[in-house]
Amino acid sequence: MTMTAEHEPGLRERKKLQTLRRLRAVALRLATERGVEHVTVEDIAAEAEVSTRTFFNYFASKEDALIGADPTSAADLARALADRPADEAPLESLRQLMLIRAATMAEHVDDVRARMALVIHCPALQPSYLATASAYDRILKKWRGGVVVAEAVAGRCSACQILLRPQYFQDLKKGSELMFCESCGRILYYNPPVSFEDVATAK
Repeated sequence: MTMTAEHEPGLRERKKLQTLRRLRAVALRLATERGVEHVTVEDIAAEAEVSTRTFFNYFASKEDALIGADPTSAADLARALADRPADEAPLESLRQLMLIRAATMAEHVDDVRARMALVIHCPALQPSYLATASAYDRILKKWRGGVVVAEAVAGRCSACQILLRPQYFQDLKKGSELMFCESCGRILYYNPPVSFEDVATAK
């Protein structure tokens, strides 16, 4: 996402962002070349020309550097939500946000595929991968008091916990139309189970 002039970072913030991105890029490259189990924090720090102490200022572990949620991306998401016009329809705000996210993902599709390949071959990375999705979900749930979107899980609205009518839930899973919770009015979305292998090999 592109930062607005109002949120343009200063020199110190830009340098920190450059270091964070360099560490993530180096970690991904080394893990792809050698295998996750053959890469250490010390390897990543040395290749990125920083100290291990600096590495731990940005990441809790090598797994975090490889698969963990990008804090800059999460911050951009929160800013993008906050910057939407207050009188804009929630659905339109959400649509615009998803367009921006899709464009950003398209720019880094090779990195996304490389990370998914690592997840497939190293199960230890899967908790960090799943936590990444949770980080964005928490931001969306906090947006405007959490009154906009809710995930449908096991046939229930995750916000109000009402049990959805079976046919209604089946229609939601098809994803062919916008659907709302009949109890709390939130926009419902459904995340189908995703095969790590299918994502990584998607063309």
